[in-house]
Amino acid sequence: MKELQVKGYATFDKLKTCIVGRSYSRDQFSHIKSQKVKDVLFRILDETEEDYQNLCKVLDIAGVEVLRPDVVEGDITQRPANQPRDDMAVVGETLYV
Repeated sequence: MKELQVKGYATFDKLKTCIVGRSYSRDQFSHIKSQKVKDVLFRILDETEEDYQNLCKVLDIAGVEVLRPDVVEGDITQRPANQPRDDMAVVGETLYV
């Protein structure tokens, strides 16, 4: 992913670039034995990705550059890349997490 220059001076400027998250990979649930449980989780993952794709289309139509983070394999106790940005803020040219 390319480095994103952040600049946040006003909340009403036209949106130019948007990061749209991703959910966990199916592989991260391989430790679950119950196929019934995995099927439900996989359906959630698939429907979430479908929602993300629809959001990306809407943003693209509006002329917004869409960036998608890579899925990080590993510890699923950490937040996935689909977390809301509520724990982040852009002030000036600094991104606070």
